[in-house]
Amino acid sequence: PAIMAVINDAVPVTATAMKLLDLRLKPSGSIISSALGEFTTPSCQEIAVLRAGGTVEVYRFITDKDEDDEDSTRTLLKLITRMETRSVLRSCAVVRLTGSKRDVLTVGADGGAISV
Repeated sequence: PAIMAVINDAVPVTATAMKLLDLRLKPSGSIISSALGEFTTPSCQEIAVLRAGGTVEVYRFITDKDEDDEDSTRTLLKLITRMETRSVLRSCAVVRLTGSKRDVLTVGADGGAISV
């Protein structure tokens, strides 16, 4: 939206509002903390990772047949989701509520707040 102002009652001045976009070009590399649980799908083991810079990532363990040897299998990590939190993350823990089939990730931040 444009903002109109009149300076000295003679010349109108128009200014447009700026919209800023905050993106990271590369995700951070160091892992602060991790937790193992069933976050997105019941009976699927997943690992939640807290990275420096406030990123939470969830990876799923996938078992796949090896292309070279038909008898052997390999285990891979597949990225399920990544969230930027814009805060300094310190710790994480897994909580399963009574009667639930999935786990809940609790994250502790630098300011002492706990997020579920």
